[in-house]
Amino acid sequence: MKTLFIALVFILASSCAGVKVASVQNPNIDLEKYNTFCWIQGCELNYQGPDYGYNLERMQLIQNIIKEELESKGLINDENTPELLVGFHVILEEKESVYTKNPEMMDPYVGPISYWDGYEDYYNQEIYRFLKGSLVIDLIDSETGAVIWQSTAQRYMELDERMDKDRMIKGVRKALKEYPSKLDVK
Repeated sequence: MKTLFIALVFILASSCAGVKVASVQNPNIDLEKYNTFCWIQGCELNYQGPDYGYNLERMQLIQNIIKEELESKGLINDENTPELLVGFHVILEEKESVYTKNPEMMDPYVGPISYWDGYEDYYNQEIYRFLKGSLVIDLIDSETGAVIWQSTAQRYMELDERMDKDRMIKGVRKALKEYPSKLDVK
């Protein structure tokens, strides 16, 4: 039983460490043709999640990191004639997982359980609460208004985890990794 618990904790801990990224691109669009970008006009920083997770300074930092990463890929920030409009939003969801100390409770084929003195101990469960954080970055063609590229980065984290600048930089870099760099030698 302890082995199962240790395995569950290990799986949860290892999933906490990594960022899962999914990027989608319109296959009919050549991303190489875009040279300039700016933020969506009138775009407010979009946050979805519990109030305690919102932090304007953190949102502005993410915006600056995205800008720096796009510039490192050879795109130019141009507020007058942008070819791409950039938007992003952050989603934090509270999640929970239930673990029972009795292995029979995990078996869906166990029949009804009768009451006895140890009934409450039999059902002894532990609930693990955590956050599922997502960063979604949209790149939109400024002429057509169509989303031409989107990346979603997800990570599981502890409820009270503090996101430092280095973790945010790594997360944004992973989210934009699949976007082609204009600086790559061909």
